[in-house]
Amino acid sequence: MTAAVATQDEFAWWSALVGETVAARAKACRLEDGVLLLRCANDLWRTQLRLVTPALLKRIAAADGTPEVRQIRLALDARWILVTGTPTLFGRELVEQALLEAWHDATQDDGRRIEVVTTGQDGPETWAAQWAKNNGIYATRRTVAWAFCSPDCPTGTGHRRARQRDWIEYCPDAARRRDARLVADRPDLALAFYPDGCNPYTAQLALDVRQAGTPTRWFDPAAPRTDDVALERGIRSSRRYRMISRPGAERPAAEGQECLGEGCPACARGRDGLDRFFDDVDERCRRYGQPELYPFAAGRHTLHRTPCSSIVHAMRGAGTGSAHDRPVGSRYEFCLQTYSHLPEQNRDDNFATRYPYPALLAMTREEALSWVKEHTGPKGRKNYKFCRVCVPEL
Repeated sequence: MTAAVATQDEFAWWSALVGETVAARAKACRLEDGVLLLRCANDLWRTQLRLVTPALLKRIAAADGTPEVRQIRLALDARWILVTGTPTLFGRELVEQALLEAWHDATQDDGRRIEVVTTGQDGPETWAAQWAKNNGIYATRRTVAWAFCSPDCPTGTGHRRARQRDWIEYCPDAARRRDARLVADRPDLALAFYPDGCNPYTAQLALDVRQAGTPTRWFDPAAPRTDDVALERGIRSSRRYRMISRPGAERPAAEGQECLGEGCPACARGRDGLDRFFDDVDERCRRYGQPELYPFAAGRHTLHRTPCSSIVHAMRGAGTGSAHDRPVGSRYEFCLQTYSHLPEQNRDDNFATRYPYPALLAMTREEALSWVKEHTGPKGRKNYKFCRVCVPEL
C-alpha cells in the first residue's frame, strides 16, 4: 500500500482483526512500504504489543483482505516533538527551555504526553535526549540505515559509495529517505537549532518539515531567539542544498566520480597502476604475517622489530593485518575511479592517504642493512633512528 492510500481512512481491517478495544488503544496511523505505524495509549500497551508483534504479523498475513505488512512500529499516542540541529558548543540551556515550554503547552492544551524524536546528532539532539531521560520522557532516535538501498535506488555500478576511512560501502540516498519518513510522520512540533552558516543538508530537514505543515520554532544558539531572523538564516544556509537537490539541477561532481563511466580512458590508463598498488599492499601484509622471516620493519625514518607494539598499532590503524581484503566488484570500481582521476604526480601517495595503506614495510636482516645504508649520508651522518620500545639490533 502506498503512502497516499495509507493516509486515507482505510484501517477498518485493523479493527476487525484485533477488535475495537485493542484498536482504540493501539491506533493504526500509517502504512508505507510494508511498515505499519501504531500509536499506543501508554507504555503498558506498547510493551504488550511489542511482545506479540510476531504473532500479529502472522495473523495479518493469514487474514483475507489485509495489506502486506512486514514490520510493525510502535509509538506512544503523544505529541511528537522533533528536535533537529547542528553540533554546537553552546545553547544547552536554550534546548532544555524550549523542550520545557513544549511540554507545558502539551499539558495545558490536551493533557497529552510528549515524545522527543531526534536523528542522533551531537549537540542539541544529544542534549534533548538527555533531558527526556532525566525527566522520564520517552525519546526516539531515528538513525540512518546507511548500509541498505531501497528498491528505488539505481542497480548499476557507481550508485553505492565507500567511506574512505574504512572502505565500507553505503547508500548515499539513505539520509534523504530517513528525512522523508520523518516529514511523512508529521510531528506535532519541530524545534530547530541552527546557527548562522550551519550545515545546509541538516537545515533542509527542518525546512521540509515546516513546509509539510508542522509548526516549527527556529532557534539560533549564538543569539537565543525564536524569530524570523533565525528562520531566514536557516533558509539562507540551505540554499546550496536546494540548488543541487532540485530536479534538473546539475550536481557538482565529487572527486573520484568525475568519470565518463564505462570505457572511460582515464580509468583504463589507471587500472594497471591501481593493481600494482594493491599488489604492494598484499605484499606488505604478507610480510607482516611472517615475522620469523621478516624480523625488522621500517617506516620513513625509524627501524623497528616486526613484533613491536608500534608496528602492531600502525597495522591496526590502517585496518589491515596479515591478510589484505582486496576490493572487488563495485568497491574496486570506486577505487579505480578515485585512483584514476587523481593528479598523476604522486598519485600513489595521494591514494594511500584515502586507502587503509600499511606504510611500514617488514624486511629481512639483509634488507634492513640495505635500508640503513640508504639512510646514511656520505659523511656518515645518520638519517634514521632505532625504535626506543623494541630496540632492534642488526
